[in-house]
Amino acid sequence: MATNQPVIVSEEPQPWTLARALRVRSDVGPLGVIVLLVCFGALSLLALYTVWAFWPSEAGQGRAVARQKHVDFLWVDSNVSRETLFFVTVAVAGALGGMVHVLRSLVWYAGNRLLKWRWVPFYVMRPVLGAATATLLYFLVRAGFFSPSSSTTEASPYGFAALAALGGLFSDQAAEKLRTVASELFQAPPQGSDSVGTEGMAPPEIEVAPASQRVGDAVELTGTVNPRGVKTSFGIEWGETRAYGNSSPGEAASVGAGIAPVPVHVQLTGLDPAKEYHYRFVAVSGAGTVVSEDQVLPPVAS
Repeated sequence: MATNQPVIVSEEPQPWTLARALRVRSDVGPLGVIVLLVCFGALSLLALYTVWAFWPSEAGQGRAVARQKHVDFLWVDSNVSRETLFFVTVAVAGALGGMVHVLRSLVWYAGNRLLKWRWVPFYVMRPVLGAATATLLYFLVRAGFFSPSSSTTEASPYGFAALAALGGLFSDQAAEKLRTVASELFQAPPQGSDSVGTEGMAPPEIEVAPASQRVGDAVELTGTVNPRGVKTSFGIEWGETRAYGNSSPGEAASVGAGIAPVPVHVQLTGLDPAKEYHYRFVAVSGAGTVVSEDQVLPPVAS
């Protein structure tokens, strides 16, 4: 007598991937946003405390500046020379400036529901980039504006810390300034066969955020544009049909030539609340022109 036997079907094992193991989605969810904000906020507080701990002491009235300072901070419990204090203060101030940029960017992208996991490595390295940029600026200023025989006892840390923080906060602009200085000192190299022109660069990348609620005849449209290393301009085409017919702003706005997504926003006014509108983002660079998919603004509910 025949008996029913269970049928075993073997399934092909799925390949292991980090995304599958961590179940990481492309978009950062609310829990991920909270974790990132807590981590970077804690690092910012640590950077602030480090600046306070290593801040070079100023001389009182009628007294000479001390060449050393006793520092009791984490693993450091010793006398530190004033020169070393300047280096640490400048580097940490640059990292702090980079951290300010990270926190502002995180809040903006999270608020506009555009935060992606693939940007997190950039956020992690931004304070490191800020510290390195600030240190290079410190070298440049010390070499260009101070005599070789001068020492840190003749300098105030406030100016260097301010320059370092700005260098970390605006590291892209600081890099362009360093590029300008280098072009004045060195001759531009001839373009060889291994040089990459704009034809070898990737075109811009566009992300469109959900449109804000239409208020009367106005609406704010937001998103991001990644120039991908090529100078890029941005604008919005809009109209009552997919033919568009209007552009804002009147002259395309520059978003620079960085390698990170840049927040963009345009305020449209004069819209008829009873009509539907179409719009799309447009990014233009030497590497090509990119347009987003057609987006629709529904009429204002009566």
